[in-house]
Amino acid sequence: DAAAVGALVGGGAATLPGKLALVKHFGCDVEDVDLEGHSELDREIYPVGTPFGSGDNRYLLGAAVLNPVLLAAFALAAQGLAVALRLWSPLGARAAAYTRCPGVSFVPYLFLLAGTSLVGAQLLASTGAPGERVLGAAVLAACLAAPCLIHSKVVRAVTSHAKVVDDPRVRGSPADGVPRLRGWRASLYTFAFGDRVWVTEGDGFFCEAYGVVFEAMKPRRVWFVTFEQANVLCLSLLSVWKPGTPTECVLRTSLATSVGGTLS
Repeated sequence: DAAAVGALVGGGAATLPGKLALVKHFGCDVEDVDLEGHSELDREIYPVGTPFGSGDNRYLLGAAVLNPVLLAAFALAAQGLAVALRLWSPLGARAAAYTRCPGVSFVPYLFLLAGTSLVGAQLLASTGAPGERVLGAAVLAACLAAPCLIHSKVVRAVTSHAKVVDDPRVRGSPADGVPRLRGWRASLYTFAFGDRVWVTEGDGFFCEAYGVVFEAMKPRRVWFVTFEQANVLCLSLLSVWKPGTPTECVLRTSLATSVGGTLS
């Protein structure tokens, strides 16, 4: 179904603010490496900005708790809209699929992944209460597990549930109900979205439901979705390394530059 056009694109772009925030924490001065749990965190790391308690890690704790809550609230709202459309729209399941749910939650997930994984690693490495370190370990473990789950449930399924075809709006044979774009409109559309489109192969609404995750990728490069998340997690883990010597500083900076440059 060519109606899969209109997907959100540039999933990797959603990680950019988080990556830029992480870069700020790379430096040879330990104070620039560690997140200060008693000071406000960058909005890219912790959008809500509310501290939890009055301890030294109050902002880290706030981010560790509220970042997942923020993502869950977005996902529930999207799911609620999909359920409402499925029940009350004449189009039923098709209308629900066009909400892009649950794949639409991938966008805020990417935005929050960098900061949340960084916060989890910082709490785990902190000298705070045991409960804080346990929370940090749980948050970091969830951040590490999420890309594996997405790869298993979505990325690996792309080859059997989706394919790329000519976009009938600008290329190939016209499709029923899909208006043909011409002139400057076709040029602008092609510039923004390209002249090829992902569509669901077989029955169901795979692309409509999960396309936000992979539609920005070329057919043989869908694995880059997982690579992009690994990039964020590697930078997060490296950012909590506390170099004690100039050699360690150079080594860590070199690794961070290599990871960011190679995987970005």
